[in-house]
Amino acid sequence: MNPTEITSGDLKQIVKLLAERKMLVGRLEEVDRRLAGYDGAASQPAARLGRQAGATVARKVRAPRRGQRRKLKETILEFVHKAGAKGVTVQAIAGRVGVHPNRIHTWFYNTGKRLKTLKKVAPATYRWQS
Repeated sequence: MNPTEITSGDLKQIVKLLAERKMLVGRLEEVDRRLAGYDGAASQPAARLGRQAGATVARKVRAPRRGQRRKLKETILEFVHKAGAKGVTVQAIAGRVGVHPNRIHTWFYNTGKRLKTLKKVAPATYRWQS
């Protein structure tokens, strides 16, 4: 919108929206303070992060915990074992497990290569080797 085309009605609406935004940021900071009392770690409201209020923030992705990694290993090995001599693709495993295929590829590259019972039979296809 061109600044010279702003009407008084538009200005009133902008002022109203800015006041609402200020009120919401205040409420957000209050919620952050209350949440900090539960987990001991202070949540960072928008003003302390040095960013615009309302701007999106990329969330930190936490690494899966040991139990989750172990469960992934058991699930992958189960699918490969059931697949038989034909093998199973990474896409099929990812679809059944409900994770991104890159995570399965990474698992095979890092962990799967150390297991003698797994054999790569084609690109992104693995089978159980007795």
